Amino acid sequence: MEFAQFLAKLPCTGAGGGVVFFGPFAVQHALAAAFGQHGGQVAGGLVHHGAGSLSSIAGPALGALLINLTSIGNILLLDVAGAAIACISLLCVRIPNPARDTTRKPDLWREFREGFSAMHAIPGMGWFFTLAIVVWFFIMPVGVMFPLMTLQHFGGGAFEMSLIEIVWGGGALVGGAVMGARTYRVSRIVLVNLMYLVVGLSFALSGLLSPAGFLWFALFTAAAGISSSVFNASFVSVVQTRIEAGMLGRVMSLYRSFGLLPAALGLLGTGFLAENVGLTTTFVVAGTIIVAVGAAGFFIPSVMRLDRNP
Repeated sequence: MEFAQFLAKLPCTGAGGGVVFFGPFAVQHALAAAFGQHGGQVAGGLVHHGAGSLSSIAGPALGALLINLTSIGNILLLDVAGAAIACISLLCVRIPNPARDTTRKPDLWREFREGFSAMHAIPGMGWFFTLAIVVWFFIMPVGVMFPLMTLQHFGGGAFEMSLIEIVWGGGALVGGAVMGARTYRVSRIVLVNLMYLVVGLSFALSGLLSPAGFLWFALFTAAAGISSSVFNASFVSVVQTRIEAGMLGRVMSLYRSFGLLPAALGLLGTGFLAENVGLTTTFVVAGTIIVAVGAAGFFIPSVMRLDRNP
């Protein structure tokens, strides 16, 4: 495919990708409500995050193998085949269907307002979501810079880039296993805030490493992957506990929407940051801000009370 043809196809790819990416997340969060009603709040979050972790581990390794065996076009066809298999497999699954008012016609704007109202009806939930969205705003640009950091700062190659992706996914899988192994008597809000601190410190310390510190970079990436999994499981569990099941899909879709909008703005500034601010400086600044957000969460009383019995 010529580069000009590739550019011409990008708008269509982006539009289709938005539908494919956004739809499953809304469905997954809606299904999580039914799972959570049977005492599986944390486990539901782990299943959701664990699937992504496995993909992060297997994806780079499989991609590196296939790129040497076949063309990019054939690899993209494998992606389509995987999506078809995933859709067909849903025919074999019984999906719970929560009771809802069938007399009302679907209305996107009304459901948006209902989800927004349900979120703000719980004291502290608005702040809880805001802190998470701010964190994602600074995680996304740094996440995109991991390959650049590996190549330009540490002088690595394709193997090192794949290794960092695998380490992140492996860390997330380990975090999920630890959270799923037992029930911990610790506030989930405290866990979320602590994980913000770990992610922020991992980024900031990575930015302070010398070019010879690739091993430490991999270790910090693993720590960030573990903390992201613990954060995700705890965050979803708190929301499932506090939000009515019938509204959970709307609320989590709002969270995903509001989280992606600032993240997209952050991604747009990635090139500017890499060229004008510097890779290592961006890691340090983003990590420091995430640490500040995690610390701020401990000083918002309404947020700290969210994990108490409603």
